[in-house]
Amino acid sequence: MPITAVPDDEPALVTFTSGSTGAPKAAVRTHGFLLAQHRALSHALDFEDGEVDLVTLPVFVLANLASGLTSVLAATDLAQPGAPAAAAIRAQCDRHGVTRCTASPAFFAGLLHAPGGMPHVGKIFTGGAPVYPDLLRRLRAAVPDAAIHAVYGSTEAEPIAHFPAAEASAETASITRRGGGLCAGRPVPGIHLKIIADRWGEPLGPLRGGTFANLAVPNMQAGEIVVTGEHVLHGYLDGLGDSETKIHVDDRVWHRTGDAGWLDDAGRLWLLGRCAEKLPPFTAAAGLPTAAMSYPFAVECAMREAFPQIRMAAIAWQGRRLLVVGTPGHPQETAAIRTKAEEFGIAQIRHLDHLPLDRRHQAKIDYPALRRALEVR
Repeated sequence: MPITAVPDDEPALVTFTSGSTGAPKAAVRTHGFLLAQHRALSHALDFEDGEVDLVTLPVFVLANLASGLTSVLAATDLAQPGAPAAAAIRAQCDRHGVTRCTASPAFFAGLLHAPGGMPHVGKIFTGGAPVYPDLLRRLRAAVPDAAIHAVYGSTEAEPIAHFPAAEASAETASITRRGGGLCAGRPVPGIHLKIIADRWGEPLGPLRGGTFANLAVPNMQAGEIVVTGEHVLHGYLDGLGDSETKIHVDDRVWHRTGDAGWLDDAGRLWLLGRCAEKLPPFTAAAGLPTAAMSYPFAVECAMREAFPQIRMAAIAWQGRRLLVVGTPGHPQETAAIRTKAEEFGIAQIRHLDHLPLDRRHQAKIDYPALRRALEVR
């Protein structure tokens, strides 16, 4: 089971091959959770023999190693995914025959904006942060022959759902524009997913099955996203954090993702943002979950559809619904944003030069940092 690293004038090209007699020995010794996660990722990411994957995220390098795929580490500063070295990356793709790419949304957005644009690949998988509809549209336009997928998951449950860009439609775009949130697609095989009444911050369980069933809400209602399955982590080291994020139900452990969402009647999952960032209530548009507008993604995704070049964040501030705009602001632009925001119960707008983002993906709003920035203004 050799692992070889080829030195070059760029990050290493890493190749993994298993022995000729079956599963790699390392995989046999891996904990059952990791094996289950590998199986789930292999299915969701559509691995095929002989593929060469340009990657920026460690979990996908591990998945490739376990499947015998070649991983090419992107020739860029991986700590700055939003500013990829596009020319060096395109050269890598040509040199090593890259056939697919797995990376964060900020990485793909950066490539699309760079001179020369996207390298041609046959498959694109992106996740780890919100994958907005406009990014999927731009990727489809740039590489129309590629199979493009948005993947939703978490460290404890990877993957949870996936959304093929080919299934993005006028219908899904309309739901987002009206305040329905972000479509994450259908749950992956092997995972059980429920929406329960939002009681985030309150430990739940252990519970009997019937009691837990009573917490679940039907399709078209918003609440907490909880999952269970072989590839879902059942607990943390020394149990730290278990009481807040795990629900023991009979012989199963359910993981509380901390995300709010809803399921439509087609079985698709829609993301509404973090439960901890709930907004003051505002009734959603007809045909959407009544409580959808109580979460930030409902507003942020709708506003992004109207203003795709401007990053915005919805936040509860001094008991009101506040929209923070990541530009200095110009009178005409501000007036247009204010008019649109009023549709979602927001009358107060603040401008910052930029919005604080998470360090890892540079794509998710860092709400605690945003509050600190607002306090000093």
